Amino acid sequence: MKRLSILLAVSLLMTIMPAAGIQAATSPAVYINGMQMSFEASPIVSGERVLVPMRDIFESLGASVNWDGDKQVVEASKGTHRIILTVGSLLASKDGANIQLDVEPVSWNGHVMIPLRFVAEALDDRVEWMNDSNSVYIYSPDAVSSLESQTYARSKYVFPYKAPRTATGYQVRNYAELVMALKAGMTNFETPFKLDCQGYDGDAFNDFKSALAQAQKELQREICFFSIYNEVAWEQYGSVISVNIEYMVAREQFESTRQKVSEIAAEVVRPGMSDADIEKAFHDYLVNNCVYDLTFAPPSYTAYGALILGRAVCQGYSEAMGMLCLHSGIECMLVTGSAYGDGVWAQDHAWNLVNVNGVYRHVDVTYDDPISWDGRNNLTYEYYNKTDQQIDTDHDWVYADYPAAQ
Repeated sequence: MKRLSILLAVSLLMTIMPAAGIQAATSPAVYINGMQMSFEASPIVSGERVLVPMRDIFESLGASVNWDGDKQVVEASKGTHRIILTVGSLLASKDGANIQLDVEPVSWNGHVMIPLRFVAEALDDRVEWMNDSNSVYIYSPDAVSSLESQTYARSKYVFPYKAPRTATGYQVRNYAELVMALKAGMTNFETPFKLDCQGYDGDAFNDFKSALAQAQKELQREICFFSIYNEVAWEQYGSVISVNIEYMVAREQFESTRQKVSEIAAEVVRPGMSDADIEKAFHDYLVNNCVYDLTFAPPSYTAYGALILGRAVCQGYSEAMGMLCLHSGIECMLVTGSAYGDGVWAQDHAWNLVNVNGVYRHVDVTYDDPISWDGRNNLTYEYYNKTDQQIDTDHDWVYADYPAAQ
């Protein structure tokens, strides 16, 4: 479910450079592997590119540098890489190959300023521009690898589930094992799969429907899967139950979603970020890269729709936010209930409950991404990190089913 609003705003048109070609306004901050750099001359912006002093940046990136003042040529080398740039020329050289730049090196207040992104990427470093903080972040390959290792080490996303097996199928001796076997079969995208109920302490077939609902409820809480299946059918043959499932997404689609989650985390999570910073980064990414699907196509009810197709309804938004947070070690669960929107109360709705530093807060990414008449993305925080009391003015859920957000 999605609220619809008309957002009227005054557009502030900010030109990044005047007619002279160089902007000398607030200089962007530059960080290398999480540490802010201090240069002999402040960075400048030209042609929407950040330029920095040549010697400072090359040496900070571990490259040796040579300046030919007569020819106005700078040459730098690091390992197998060799870079040549010329002041006033859009033609550069990397490892013997000519490269066309989109902004030329310049002389500025007695310093030779060169394009930051080009030189960093030419040395195999990763570059990110953060518009909201007017900052450039550069990461060496080792720093990127270390960050990804730390992220995976912290991950709370356990997938797929595992359960004991016999030669016949998943071993099920009691209700708890029945629930776990269903979670294992579903998260492995198996169909059909068998449950070996030999020795079950009750009637497994009669318990099946209840166990399936419990398994789904736990998957919502533990891995933010709203519903992994469209339909489930089960049949009993003696002590064996055969389960056939029509899944919401194919295994291949889910694997591509997990890969996308890793890529997004690598893109937006930077060394030194707190869990609160990471949570906000994921919230902002979803609002800026996903739109509400008014056609209500089936994939839009999944994280695949939100992250791969860029279209989702509340269920897809919530699954995506959950997968991103859990991947980065932040506890996040999916809340199901109802909400007020479009002038109607008690529409089915889903959102997230996120635990940052031991404090639970509600996050409704769907409501923070309102539909606008002009088609623009509008990043809002009206439903971001809210307590139970703050959000229950237009949201309703079973309080007892979730931790309190006080």
